[in-house]
Amino acid sequence: PMPELSDATNMVVMVDEAHRSQYRALAANMRTALPNAAFLGFTGTPIDKKDKKTLDTFGAYIDTYTIQQAVADGATVPIHYEGRLSNLRVVGASLDALFERVFADHSEEERAKIKQRYANEQALALAPRRIETIALDIIEHFREHIADNGFKAQLAVVNRDAAVAYYDAFQTLNGPSAAVVISGRHNDENKFRPHLRSDAELEALVANFCDDDDPKLLIVCDRLLTGFDAPVEQVLYVDKPLREHSLLQAIARTNRRYEDSKTYGLVVDYWGVSEELVEALKIFEPNDVRGALTPKSDELPRLETRHRAALAFFAQVADKDSLEACLQVLHADDVWAAFDEAFRAFARSMDMLYPSPLVRPFLGELRWLGKIRAAAAATLPGRGGPDLRACGEKVRKLIADAISAEPVAVLFEQAPLLSERFDAKLEALSSNAARASVVEHSLRHEIHVRLDEDPAYYGSLEARLEQIIADYEAGRIDEAKCLQLELAMRSELRGGGRQNAEALGLSERGFAIYGLLAQAGERTGAAADAGPSSADPNARRDLAAVVEDVVAELTRFVDWDKKDDVLKEMRMAVARRLRDAKAGIDRQQAKALAKEIVELAQKRSRAGS
Repeated sequence: PMPELSDATNMVVMVDEAHRSQYRALAANMRTALPNAAFLGFTGTPIDKKDKKTLDTFGAYIDTYTIQQAVADGATVPIHYEGRLSNLRVVGASLDALFERVFADHSEEERAKIKQRYANEQALALAPRRIETIALDIIEHFREHIADNGFKAQLAVVNRDAAVAYYDAFQTLNGPSAAVVISGRHNDENKFRPHLRSDAELEALVANFCDDDDPKLLIVCDRLLTGFDAPVEQVLYVDKPLREHSLLQAIARTNRRYEDSKTYGLVVDYWGVSEELVEALKIFEPNDVRGALTPKSDELPRLETRHRAALAFFAQVADKDSLEACLQVLHADDVWAAFDEAFRAFARSMDMLYPSPLVRPFLGELRWLGKIRAAAAATLPGRGGPDLRACGEKVRKLIADAISAEPVAVLFEQAPLLSERFDAKLEALSSNAARASVVEHSLRHEIHVRLDEDPAYYGSLEARLEQIIADYEAGRIDEAKCLQLELAMRSELRGGGRQNAEALGLSERGFAIYGLLAQAGERTGAAADAGPSSADPNARRDLAAVVEDVVAELTRFVDWDKKDDVLKEMRMAVARRLRDAKAGIDRQQAKALAKEIVELAQKRSRAGS
């Protein structure tokens, strides 16, 4: 036994995997060595009802974080399961019945001889006919459901012989790139040797699996089935018995988040594990395992609900073939946000179930809604663009194919407000109302993007746009006039502040400073001969030029906008010039205005202006 090392009471021992590792000699020695320490246990696996040792050893829970909470918080993704090839499952059928199904096409005499070789479940699980059939199904499932989205898989098998047999089947059947992970033994047969790896080789293999490289599929018995973290893994194919803690730990390989595109993990069962799932989970407290694993078939009613929610946005559109009419529905930002969320939820459910025949009734409306969303995202700026990666590559391809068949492709292309392609987009629209809506959104987006470069100038444009829209909505101007005024603003934006700056003999930054001086004059309301509050634009222009010279002098330093000492000197120098100009503002006002001007210069620098 270990001697006592310290009787201190302010020591804390943190123990991982506390549900299984603290009941033998080493744990007893630790407690002998540190008799007054507090032992704090952590486990990622629920403790079963019969296991009193963990709670007796560590005491009551301090805090729990359930599977459902993790999914709700977005820390993990939900796990679904589906059973495939039920006629080949080992669990839930007698050995004789399974044997008859696997070897149904053999004569009675042949079956009698074969039966001598397959006397138990594990042996029958290794039957070449069964392994080949399941391997073909895995290849088909992986290609149709997993590969397009860039995810990977594990196959858990009953023993090393099965691992090698499956690997050979995948090679013969042109399956996804695969690798076997097994432990070596003395006097191993030749068939195992190509699959044995040193620690360094295994580490490199795992790194490749976790990245974009091959292999796409790991075949394992026990190694890497638990305690292995690979977010890119979406599916676990199971052809071995898994129970209780090992079942929960194994399926958790698939619930790690991976970018935005992984929305669920999947367990595909060939052994019959899912048939015993309810019994397997009964040993745990219900709250601890609620939501741990749900049938994939549960997604169908969720798909139907999400389908109805997405369609509801266009219930009042009389002509659903009119893309413009549908775009008008999404004019308001809050409506767009709600529709985008509803569509993405519908698309995620479709991606999970496609290409199941069950989703065929929804395909037409998925494409239709996808076209509307793509057109809105491309036509109405600020809508996040047409990216649908988070909805899955299968869905993205379906929608992309639908869009490519559209005769007016320009509606689905990104076209900046000031580009010639924007003119082509406007021409493709058939009504002034639709054109005015598109120009309005594009103007808002352009003004918002540029506002920091010249708050006074772009702020005045924003106010003008609001007045145009208010006049249109009040019926004071019609659609044609609204469009005319918006296009005039677009022409003005094309020159930016450059034309106005040139008219005053200022640089664009100097013109932006001129605008800040004007705003400051309106705020102070003082009556001075020069400076911000002067009614004489020439005096304000001259002060803007002086301040611009101060700023230009100090912007010669490399990375000036990141250096606190340069920024401080610039603020002080600008404030001095403002006070020297008798600008009608006091010291504090000059200091505040100088801070605004320097921040403006910083923002323009970072925007490349």
